[in-house]
Amino acid sequence: MPDMPAVPRATPPISPDIAGLLPLRTVLPAQTKAGRLDCALETLMPGLSLRARRRLWQWCRISVNGRAALPGSQVSAGDTVTIHPLSTQAHRLSAPCSDHASASVSIIAGTEAFVILLKPAGLHSARLAGGEEDSLERRFTLAWPFLRAEWTKERPSSFDKAAQSNKEEFAVPLLLTRLDKYTSGLVLAARHKDAAGSFRELERLGLVRKRYFALVRGELERSLLLTRRLVTDNRAQTLELAEDDPDHTRHSYVKPLHILNSDNFPEQAGLELPCTLVQVDIKRGARHQIRVHLAGAGFPLLGERLYPSLEKAPGGPRLYLHHARLEMPDFSACRIPDWGKELEEFWAGSL
Repeated sequence: MPDMPAVPRATPPISPDIAGLLPLRTVLPAQTKAGRLDCALETLMPGLSLRARRRLWQWCRISVNGRAALPGSQVSAGDTVTIHPLSTQAHRLSAPCSDHASASVSIIAGTEAFVILLKPAGLHSARLAGGEEDSLERRFTLAWPFLRAEWTKERPSSFDKAAQSNKEEFAVPLLLTRLDKYTSGLVLAARHKDAAGSFRELERLGLVRKRYFALVRGELERSLLLTRRLVTDNRAQTLELAEDDPDHTRHSYVKPLHILNSDNFPEQAGLELPCTLVQVDIKRGARHQIRVHLAGAGFPLLGERLYPSLEKAPGGPRLYLHHARLEMPDFSACRIPDWGKELEEFWAGSL
């Protein structure tokens, strides 16, 4: 991969979209003090800790004036620094994991305690034990130094005031929520241990609200409260029992937003008609909760392969489920799904 031209000083040298930025080639500005390379990189990556800058060597090849350089290499103003991703990492970061998965990792919202990321459909949330598949967690671990540097340049400094006592242990924020591989949307991460504990307690008390959008088969004309107890332990599929779950934080609240059929929606959009755009609110959630509850009510998701309640219901090329809003005391974020312009008007006002 050829080097990019030198980046002008006024251009931000770091972008959250790693695949689109690297390799990076830039000249150390005049204010750079002579000394170690890992220290000099602070000029290019303001807000990035020394420890985080040294981690770059784990997944990048860094050179100075065309020669391979180590963290302790001596540099000065005017030297040309080039940062290449290692070949295997570059391939995994830039290669899409499905037709709907983006290679980039982006922060939607952040505070000194939490970070909210956007996960594309087709990407696992967490690393799979013993597996080689790509995941949001893996990409986020690699991208975090760049993401934090970019965010702290453009947002208030409070984003980077995580508790000092926890900074070393949680240098990369810990994922607190998960989405299925083919579900898109918001994923929450904690920047330190106290934040993780606080979130779990808020969930237990029912003070966390998660809003999803989904497309379901058939015409749903009334709101539903789905309360069946779910069994998730040691099973490939979540089992829905006949009894209700007394824990209200495990319930699913379904509201139809718009029924789509051949009379009011263009068939060329490629959706299986008739179907219904719904809003689903949960507070805590369990593995596959929304998918199982909707299928059990007779309205499986478009694209559902694992829980089709309709006889011989075909599985589509994607799963139409998106985590659009997460809200808790003093912190919230939202992002609508990318399902085509024909649907955008239907969730207006639902966030």
